[in-house]
Amino acid sequence: MGRETRLFEATGMGACVVTENSDDIEAFFSPNREIVTYSDLEECVTVVKELLEHPKKARDIGKKGQERTLRDHTYDRRIGTLLGHLRNVQLM
Repeated sequence: MGRETRLFEATGMGACVVTENSDDIEAFFSPNREIVTYSDLEECVTVVKELLEHPKKARDIGKKGQERTLRDHTYDRRIGTLLGHLRNVQLM
């Protein structure tokens, strides 16, 4: 199971997801709005402490992540995107 699948499952349930930053994360979610990202262990600890101290913020991020997933990352949409990519691949 890929990282994106886990992100879709967790955000689809309304969880406030904290995940390592990556070059492609913005293709799926808006960092610090729909999910929370960190760059290193120290930042991860800081981010998690902040969210625990501000549960409303965590709930709001979880809700925005859920809305994004249900809008853009359903199986129907993801399969449509995959099929579009496959159509562009030339067979050798």
